[in-house]
Amino acid sequence: MQKLRKLLLPKGFYTSMFLLSVIILGVFSLFSAMIAGSMAQRYEKARYFKNYDYALQSISETFANKIIDFPNGIALKITGGTTRCDESVCRLLEARDYEEITPAIRSSVISVLHSIVQNDNYLTGFLLYSSEEGHLYYYSRVSSLTYLSRTPDSFSQLEPFTRQLLPDEWLSESFTENGIPKPSAHIYGLTGTLFRSAKEPIGSLIALYSTSELTGVLNRYPLDEDSTFLITGPDNRILFSSNQNLASSLPSVVSDADIPVSDSGSFPALLSLEGNRYYVSSLPNKNHAFCAYYQIPENSLPANYTLSLIFILSVCLFLVSLCMYLVTCFLGNKKVNSIREGMKHIGATNLSYRIPSTRGQDEFSQIISGFNHMCDALQENVEKSYIYELQQKKSDLYALQTSINPHFLYNTLEIIRVQLTQGKNADASQMILLLSKIYRSQTNRSMYVSIGAELEACENFMVLYQYRFRNFEYEFDVPSGLLPYGLPKNTLQPLIENYFVHGIDPARDDNLFTIIGSSFVKNEVEYICLEVSDNGLCISPENLEALRIKLSGNMYADNRRASESAEPPNMPKEGGFALTNINNRLKIVFGSDSSMNPSIPADGTGFSLSLVFPKRLPVQLEERMNRTVMEERSGTIPAK
Repeated sequence: MQKLRKLLLPKGFYTSMFLLSVIILGVFSLFSAMIAGSMAQRYEKARYFKNYDYALQSISETFANKIIDFPNGIALKITGGTTRCDESVCRLLEARDYEEITPAIRSSVISVLHSIVQNDNYLTGFLLYSSEEGHLYYYSRVSSLTYLSRTPDSFSQLEPFTRQLLPDEWLSESFTENGIPKPSAHIYGLTGTLFRSAKEPIGSLIALYSTSELTGVLNRYPLDEDSTFLITGPDNRILFSSNQNLASSLPSVVSDADIPVSDSGSFPALLSLEGNRYYVSSLPNKNHAFCAYYQIPENSLPANYTLSLIFILSVCLFLVSLCMYLVTCFLGNKKVNSIREGMKHIGATNLSYRIPSTRGQDEFSQIISGFNHMCDALQENVEKSYIYELQQKKSDLYALQTSINPHFLYNTLEIIRVQLTQGKNADASQMILLLSKIYRSQTNRSMYVSIGAELEACENFMVLYQYRFRNFEYEFDVPSGLLPYGLPKNTLQPLIENYFVHGIDPARDDNLFTIIGSSFVKNEVEYICLEVSDNGLCISPENLEALRIKLSGNMYADNRRASESAEPPNMPKEGGFALTNINNRLKIVFGSDSSMNPSIPADGTGFSLSLVFPKRLPVQLEERMNRTVMEERSGTIPAK
């Protein structure tokens, strides 16, 4: 009891201020609970309606896209991109008698319409109406063309060169009078005019869309089952209703001009409809003359207990704060002496140890600040060497990786210039495109790429070189399972440049460059092997042995001495540098787990080089580079 009294009536200045803050917090939280509760209620209601606003916007955009795609897609295919409709369609609509239509014309019309419906699962078919003869034809998704002997009088009201939105009720009459089923339970139509010229309209094309697409869009949102979404046309007729109640026109209360627009930031209007109250909002589309609505029963809104919850939370906050004060003061008084005593023993043996800092406790801050500052200064000096070595290693890798032969760019630009002077603009354009792709990948500062991305860049090189060398073929055979694994960027590209500069045989027409990938397991470690070979100029056994010694030496000192020694005849200093560049980068990234083995193919022609390295994803290579130096210094892995 005495300890509790000391905690509730503290003598220290900061503990007294802490207790006063707890009391002020409790009083303030109780007064602010009412204000926060009302604001939270409004926020929750706005969030509830937001799902409906998103759903309304989605079906409105979906419906508008159908209207936009109609002239840009369907009508364009019917007209063939000209001002005249397809000849077979024109002849079908101009025929006075259905018997005059030959099987060839019907087959051609079916082929044209089939090419359109197969690209849209919700396009259920077409109605073709001849304005001159009054004939009506129906094409369904099953590639059948049916002549409808009875044409409703409403089709004579179609206006040429005017896009119209037709409701389900209007279209159903055509199927009912001719005794055939509708292509879907509920549909709507978009009209377009077919003509030989602007002055000779010959009929109308009516695309029939299923409303199931709009229903599917709504199913992606968490909506109440009692809510209803509507889309109406310019004549206020319902084109779509989520409750499948397609009345002839929109109820007058829903079409009231006082209904707010969904994206205006206002809440939906609360209106009475048939004895019930509904929240109603609209989203008109003036560009395409339709309007989307939703209506939600007032009693469908979820119960809101926010005000009570906030009040309970405010009380709990006060109690928790009071408990935290009591626990903090008790533990603080107990730990003061233990921290001072611990500084003498811990600081001399473990520089990484830090006493957790506390807020508003000046009694601890001086001790903690002195302890942590001492450890920070000592550890900073130690870690500087670690960070310097890591950055140096990254710098070495980046310098090696960015060693690109500038002659490739000069030669390519010269070929493009020649192609332009010879009038081969298409070839020059393709070469510029390939060159831009190549140097776009070069400007990417990522050090590691997947094998798939590296092979894609290599193929751009090969295609570009085909404009210069016409006497070679290439083949990349790497299993798809190896393509996601990583390697340093520009590992294979220098080998391609080296081949075209030093290895291709201009005297033969069957030059072949190949990259073959495989994998194997050694000592429970999975490795990747990339075999790069060609059948061009060969290397002598003596120079091959010298090259092997060069690749097996130290990546810095031995590489310089080896570059000054004799080089193979088809691999001068530039080619040797390309191979040592690749070898050094593999050693930096993979260490002793990687190897590069040059050889002469079995038939005694050309040159072969195998690259072996462990399976690692690009992100794993980046993470490994960042922690390699620290792990080696701390002794968690053997130094390489």
